[in-house]
Amino acid sequence: MISRVFTDVPPGALQMMANTIADDNGTFTQEPQDDGNFTLYAEFPGDPPPDQPSAQGASAFPWMPIAEREIGVEEGRSDPRIREYFASTSLGPQPSSVAWCSAFVNFCVKSGGLTGTNSALARSWLNWGQNSESLVPGCIVVLSRGSPALGHVGFYVGDEGHDSIRLLGGNQSNSVKISSYPRANILGRRIMSSAPQTVAPPPAAAEPGGGFNLESIPPLRRAMARQIIDAFAAAGFNKVQQAAALANAIAESDLEARQRTTTSREDSIGLFQLNMRGGRGEGHSAEELMDPEANIAIVIKDVKAIRAFCDATSLRAAVDAFVRVFEIPADIPGQTAKRLDIAERLMA
Repeated sequence: MISRVFTDVPPGALQMMANTIADDNGTFTQEPQDDGNFTLYAEFPGDPPPDQPSAQGASAFPWMPIAEREIGVEEGRSDPRIREYFASTSLGPQPSSVAWCSAFVNFCVKSGGLTGTNSALARSWLNWGQNSESLVPGCIVVLSRGSPALGHVGFYVGDEGHDSIRLLGGNQSNSVKISSYPRANILGRRIMSSAPQTVAPPPAAAEPGGGFNLESIPPLRRAMARQIIDAFAAAGFNKVQQAAALANAIAESDLEARQRTTTSREDSIGLFQLNMRGGRGEGHSAEELMDPEANIAIVIKDVKAIRAFCDATSLRAAVDAFVRVFEIPADIPGQTAKRLDIAERLMA
């Protein structure tokens, strides 16, 4: 089967394109673009000739035919497939509530016989392969998104005017599709390294949680615990600070990324239950706060300004600073004791 993707098809040309595809015994589906034009996903019988450029001229990139075949996967009805994407990362299978753009790119790259990043973080691709001097159809593009700065990653398929580009990616409007993004948001353009690459071996069986005892955490939530630990470690925080942060997330949400608590005084969301009503979640959307990467990034940004937490070298000091200055619950002594007990079990 030969797959082709046609972008920027004007509404007035749809019938002509449909007739042309039918004349070649092909079938297609169509999807509206943000600019009013359409993208057509066509399939024709037969095998592609050797060295025949694939859709968008990206034959040099073995992941593109794989990515094109995944178009249409969406959250909800396709959750089992999304868990397969996550299986190509160190997080292992995860629900679609966890940002999955990098998992999708890892899945496509590894399915193409190459080594991915093994990471569910979009910005991990900034260190993969080598830089591309220009936007080449099929190259991997990393974008900035949101505030605090997060990331998105997908495969470049073309331009949309002077100010926007199109990416084929996962977790784009909760599905695998082609979407438009501002050109100004580009952080990196990556292609395969000129050095030989092989299929990545399964991740080494490292000590769970990087030296933490995660046995008390349900198995399906341990990957979320590791994501918190890894993010705080990458931000320069020491082990007791990592344990204090994780203990607070466990106490707040039990590591349920989409946990939401609504009362007359609060609307708290996500891993760290950030309050949208005058709290640390103010100014952020509910969907953003339910994104684990975004929720963690907001917390890291804020705790970097807490001197007592940044200077903490003991577990008790780290937990006390996090609870007293960041969380500020009604029962500070009681919650400090509760979270210190969780943190001590993590360090055991």
